[in-house]
Amino acid sequence: ASDISKISSLLFEHLLSLSSTNSMDLSDSGGKEYTRVSILQSLLALHSEYKNQLSDYSQKRTSSGRKRSRSHSDVGHPSEITSEAKLLVGLVGGDVTSTEPLHSDRGKGLSLTLLSILCEESPSTVVTSLLPALSSLEGHAVGDALSAIVPAFCSHAQSAGLSLFDLL
Repeated sequence: ASDISKISSLLFEHLLSLSSTNSMDLSDSGGKEYTRVSILQSLLALHSEYKNQLSDYSQKRTSSGRKRSRSHSDVGHPSEITSEAKLLVGLVGGDVTSTEPLHSDRGKGLSLTLLSILCEESPSTVVTSLLPALSSLEGHAVGDALSAIVPAFCSHAQSAGLSLFDLL
């Protein structure tokens, strides 16, 4: 799991450097967009595999008669997941002051899917950082983002000691 975390952190750092409004290079926006979408695809594959590994581990523990451990309710470092989640919200248009939003619907969809997986990995992050960030989204991006976050939160909130009231 620590190798996955290290690779994920490196990919998110590179994605952040490419997406920063301070480093906007308009001369090659198509190549930059393609690179950012490719990084998102890699991150999605990495986190999907990690999610499957956690699910397999949890099923093995359940079938052996042990109760599910709370240690998997919030995995990773909360501050790191918070900054990664804020970057993903920015990529769909939530923070145009520091993050250059993606232009393609495919890229935005990947961002939202990855966001929902991060929400499953760390449900309490949804309450502490994502919901305030989502308030800056406009138009259909709000609905897309909420449809990615709310189901993940509802599925995993109890394991983090949270309830639906925390979401409101």
